[in-house]
Amino acid sequence: MSEQAPEHWRAILDLDSTDPEFTRGFEAGSVWALVRDPDYDGIEAVVSAANTEMLIRLGEATGRPFRATPVDPAGEWLRITYGPMEEREECDT
Repeated sequence: MSEQAPEHWRAILDLDSTDPEFTRGFEAGSVWALVRDPDYDGIEAVVSAANTEMLIRLGEATGRPFRATPVDPAGEWLRITYGPMEEREECDT
């Protein structure tokens, strides 16, 4: 998490790597587990804006509408929401 994140957003799990790419991957993987579950009608989370492109792709891959709004003045954190999975036609290929 950012050094500038509000105190109440501090990490609840200290990762064993400080590499920003590891942190982004961990965050995206956590969201991926949620968006793949069709039993969740809607998902909401606060995430790093550095993951925006990947989070959009997760919504596209699962047929969930995606929305993001900044939650801090610097725009480093986003509140994201995913709607229910949309019905998709089966592909015969």
